[in-house]
Amino acid sequence: MDTPKNLIKGYIGESLAISRYQIYSSIAENEKYIYVSKFFREVIENEKKHAEIFANFIKKLDVEASEVEIRAPIKFGTTAENLQYAVEGERWEAEEFYPLTAETAEREGFREIAERVKTLASVEEQHRKKFAKLLELVETGKMFKRDEEVEWMCLVCGYTERGQEPPKVCPNCGAMYYHFVSKDILAL
Repeated sequence: MDTPKNLIKGYIGESLAISRYQIYSSIAENEKYIYVSKFFREVIENEKKHAEIFANFIKKLDVEASEVEIRAPIKFGTTAENLQYAVEGERWEAEEFYPLTAETAEREGFREIAERVKTLASVEEQHRKKFAKLLELVETGKMFKRDEEVEWMCLVCGYTERGQEPPKVCPNCGAMYYHFVSKDILAL
């Protein structure tokens, strides 16, 4: 049976993502991409829950850890590079590993596991889309400057202002421009 091995792979993969994303978050914060850092931390909380889901199935099936091959990039770079690594990892989970895991679980008679893994795949696809959009904004220099007016929100106090770029300093709380995010990004 491959389902028990896939559960362990899923648990280890999610655990590694948590660790990588913690480092990616710190790098983004150091590079003044405060919202990117915050989104990595948000995804960390999701991945913790995903790891817990796998752990609960492992316990339920009384699976013992065994040697399994893991595909998880252990790479660290700039915020743009880290976003690219995150996009690749989330895509692999959403489009390859989780669909195959669900198919295998279904075939082996683990319907509940199959359904849960399909749900996890859809969450990972949402992560991929937002990481891809953030990557696009970082690479094009549009994280803090746009061609058109957008609404910017201060992540510290919630102040909002329309413009092609956020204020250099929040007139409400004094936070620097890099503490702002465009509301269209929040809507993703």
